[in-house]
Amino acid sequence: MSGAAPGRRLAYQPALDGLRGVAVASVVLFHSELSWARGGYLGVSTFFTLSGFLICSLLLAEHRDSGKIDLGAFWSRRFRRLMPASLLGLVLAIAYGALAADSTQLADLRGDVAGALAYAANWRFTFGGDSYSELFTSPSPLLHFWSLAIEEQFYLVFPLVVVAVVRRGPQGRAATRLALVLACLAAASVAISTWLTRDGVTFDRAYFGTDARAAELLIGALLAVWWHHMSDASREAVSRRVAAPAAIALVALIACWSIVDQSSAWLYRGGLALYAMGSAVVILGAIAPSGAVRAVLSVEPLRQLGRYSYGVYVIHWPVFLWLSPQRTELSTAPLLAVRLVVTAAIALASFHLLEQPIRTRRWFSKQQLRLAAGSAIAAIALGAVLVTAEATAPVDFEELQEVAATRPAAPNIEDLPTISFYGDSTALMMGLGFADWQRTTRVFGEVSGAGFTQLGCGFMGSTAHRYRNTELVSKAECDETQEGIRRSLSFATPDICVVMSGPWNVPDRKLPGEDVWRAPGDPAFDAHLRGELEEASESFEEHGCVAVWVLMPYSVQGTVDGVLPPHDYSENELERVDRLNELITEVVEEHAGHAATVDLPGWMETLPDGYLDTRLRPDLVHFGWENGTAQEVADRFLGRAIYDAYRSVVGDDVAPPLPPSAFTPTRSPPTTEG
Repeated sequence: MSGAAPGRRLAYQPALDGLRGVAVASVVLFHSELSWARGGYLGVSTFFTLSGFLICSLLLAEHRDSGKIDLGAFWSRRFRRLMPASLLGLVLAIAYGALAADSTQLADLRGDVAGALAYAANWRFTFGGDSYSELFTSPSPLLHFWSLAIEEQFYLVFPLVVVAVVRRGPQGRAATRLALVLACLAAASVAISTWLTRDGVTFDRAYFGTDARAAELLIGALLAVWWHHMSDASREAVSRRVAAPAAIALVALIACWSIVDQSSAWLYRGGLALYAMGSAVVILGAIAPSGAVRAVLSVEPLRQLGRYSYGVYVIHWPVFLWLSPQRTELSTAPLLAVRLVVTAAIALASFHLLEQPIRTRRWFSKQQLRLAAGSAIAAIALGAVLVTAEATAPVDFEELQEVAATRPAAPNIEDLPTISFYGDSTALMMGLGFADWQRTTRVFGEVSGAGFTQLGCGFMGSTAHRYRNTELVSKAECDETQEGIRRSLSFATPDICVVMSGPWNVPDRKLPGEDVWRAPGDPAFDAHLRGELEEASESFEEHGCVAVWVLMPYSVQGTVDGVLPPHDYSENELERVDRLNELITEVVEEHAGHAATVDLPGWMETLPDGYLDTRLRPDLVHFGWENGTAQEVADRFLGRAIYDAYRSVVGDDVAPPLPPSAFTPTRSPPTTEG
């Protein structure tokens, strides 16, 4: 029989290594931002359930054979097993921080390292603060340590629970008592997760919290209690009957790895526990003496991947951040291949040079040293060759705002329309680029980099907002946006007021005086946003400038488990942007004699990569100024589009058509000097 074998250790189960292999593969593919692996984060849940099963099985086998559980020896084994690769992951994260991290990542790295060393990374990321730049990107190179922290906390506390339960009362009833305790704790965990997400706000707390995720580990432990105290005859009967259900469960798990979004509310209201039960059924199929699940999961490639899975998990995330699309200039498939090769090489070196020698307390063999050293050298060499571009520098929007305020405007040309930009950081970046472009084209008169920009604000004021079901702190300054626009216009009114306002208008909001979340498309949300757009339009009209509203292109923003979500992560997210553009268009139509729109999203759809063009928008939100892409967009589309929109309002007598040569002159590359 291939279940829990007599003695302290479980008999080796190759299919369980295979299950580890497919689980870590799902996580790695999820972190590769592949749309067809959007549910790959659930591989972590399978790890949780498998860990609960194995740890409980070891403890129960030890208690059965010796009549006691040596907690010191248990924790020592866990420490030797987990700490070497974890320390290597910390070193890689620190190296990433020193060589490639942006300012936000660097500022948080010390606390992230402390959280990882204290086995509390999940709580660190649960209660850590958010900043403007973090809303778009800047994941911690240690974010994946959240799951390791939960497992380490489980390893610390769970054996104490087992010891306390099996020591009390008649030993013959120990299994029943332990099963009841574990079932109650699992039910409590599901209840906590459900309560935390009762208003749909705190999904991150339910995702990272040990108390909310404990059910997945406890379900595995319950399986171990049931299996461990089953007679041999009963095990044989179960093994025969589990083949078909286990195969179905494995297919269902793989389907979930492909289609279940992380923001699905049902996951946190019992869904993760249900998924864990599916993992438990697959585990049963893996330890059965025969069957399709055991056969599939025992194949050598999966078994070998499972053998190295812990190192792969710990190492892959800082490697993925380091080998970014911007640094390697590789497309999706080649980039994935390179990332996997480098990760595998380092994981192989880690396993043979660190993990196994420390775990077994044996000196390194010459073969281990050669294999580990060769893998490490190959990984470093490959990475060094591929990282040809400089690390993307963090954008300091506050500094750029000062540049826009103090920088001389492009020289005025008499009788040509003057122009300024209004909105948020997207307007700031484009305004600076537009001014540089104007210096060489002379299509417009005076161009100022930004008439008025309020960073981190749209037109919704300081109302509470959330992103990816995490409530974020609103800036009080957002209530000053309308007044700032009016103040700027009273000081200097351009002929054209270009308005660009990005993702801040589309997250869920709590409107003033309300305690419910609303989103674009909700009548109350739309009415509030429309009112704000009307107020801005009236200010532009009152001061006599033609408002040219640049419609918002789709963006990819925020993070999911530390990474940018797959590009088609949520169709609803795209619908939010569509609704914003519809409202802008409706307001502009009501001010037709004083306003017009520019279809920037439509132009981006003509590009090979559409709105996913990371060369033009490295963070998939802002066109760059210092890298010249804002100037390029002005030259290729926006300059003519704004001029034509202005001419459609004022007529040919005021703004006659310009010849094509006005937009495609021979000139030097745009400069970013002030």
